[in-house]
Amino acid sequence: MLAALQESPVAVLPLWDTRLNRARFPLKMLDYLACGCAVAASKAGMAKEVLTQGETALLSEQGNMDALLGDVLKLSNDVALQERLSSRGSQLVKQYDEEAVCAQWMSVLESQ
Repeated sequence: MLAALQESPVAVLPLWDTRLNRARFPLKMLDYLACGCAVAASKAGMAKEVLTQGETALLSEQGNMDALLGDVLKLSNDVALQERLSSRGSQLVKQYDEEAVCAQWMSVLESQ
């Protein structure tokens, strides 16, 4: 699965604005970003808190599958856009790696 993901230029993250999606962090989103995929996602849950439209992903309104498909097609046909989103997404995901998260927790714990 990881090898296929690393070869994929585009990843899709359909989400709905449910209590579960607002409460949990979609790790699959981080997998996509870490593998260098350009992401087309629904603007829902934590994805809308983490991703930025046109900067780190293309975001469509949750539940609008036509818009999500349109974003996937746009990414499939625009290599420059794919590369820009992939590069910025790769930078974004670094703040969620183990060392960065542990450093943030240590900072919080030390301030107590």
